[in-house]
Amino acid sequence: MAATSVAAEGGCCLRLNGAVCREPQAAKRLTDLPAELLEHILCFPVLDHEDVCGASRACKRLHDVCHGRGKVWGHQYKLRWPRLQKYYGQNECCDWLSEYRTRHTVGLQIRRTVESISKRFFTEVPCVGQVLGDSFAEIQSLGAPEHFCEDELLFILNSEKW
Repeated sequence: MAATSVAAEGGCCLRLNGAVCREPQAAKRLTDLPAELLEHILCFPVLDHEDVCGASRACKRLHDVCHGRGKVWGHQYKLRWPRLQKYYGQNECCDWLSEYRTRHTVGLQIRRTVESISKRFFTEVPCVGQVLGDSFAEIQSLGAPEHFCEDELLFILNSEKW
């Protein structure tokens, strides 16, 4: 619909010059858009995993778009952890939601471990070697892929929050 027209009832539009046109009506709701366009919107770089989760919970249509072909979660994974792309083939078919969940969970567990290292390091200074050894054993016991653990530790080291 052009900027010089106003929507009217019955799928018509009324132009400012008074002429009535019979153009097909544009989509009224976001969910009326084709799945490919919705995927493109949900892959916009300013959206994070919480936004995608929220959209997915909004209705069945958006849930299906978010989880259907894996494009949205694949984009979120690559956006959040770009260093890990080298572990996946260019055209590799992957369950990106599962990969995202696993990597996210590993990240949370490692951050908790690193926080506990910091607390124990300053309260148990004479046992520094034991504190670090126990903590690294704890990280290894997560059973997560090494590259997930390495990536999270690099993220923590390069983060200004820590």
